[in-house]
Amino acid sequence: MVIDYIMSCLSLLNRVSEIESSKDIIGRLHCQSSGVICPLHGVMLLNELFEDTATLIVGAPECVYYPQVGTLIRLDNPTLSGIYTYVMDENDVVFGSADGLKIAAQAVLEDPEIAALFLVSSCVFELIGDDLRAISADIANALGKPVFPVHTSNYDHHCPDYFKAIERLLEAIATVLS
Repeated sequence: MVIDYIMSCLSLLNRVSEIESSKDIIGRLHCQSSGVICPLHGVMLLNELFEDTATLIVGAPECVYYPQVGTLIRLDNPTLSGIYTYVMDENDVVFGSADGLKIAAQAVLEDPEIAALFLVSSCVFELIGDDLRAISADIANALGKPVFPVHTSNYDHHCPDYFKAIERLLEAIATVLS
């Protein structure tokens, strides 16, 4: 499966001599790497410390692409299998993503080995005004497992890098640690 994915990616590549602008650099999606500054990278790094949890990242295709690629690159690390993504579509952006997120979270939390869920936002989720705390509380009440909301949008510069995202993830679980 990984070999097929790599071969698929290689088939999209251009030779360096064929690249005249950034538009000639094609990935799985029409977006460019956000680099390590994206807060979602911090969530991925910290995810490795929590073996009995899962992380559900909600966002536009461009946002969830990087955690998916990061998971594939580090596939030899079984703790990274706990990263899931929910790709927002047009209906989620217009009408909200709460219903879809609840279904996705239920599918993740059906695994008896997962004791808790980090529900992680991205910029688009925050911009449309979905209430991460309320959605997390609804999922936790319905499924009987803790769901920790983690705000990581960096559009407003309140979460400008992955260190801030790590801080926010730790703050989210601080309530049960104290």
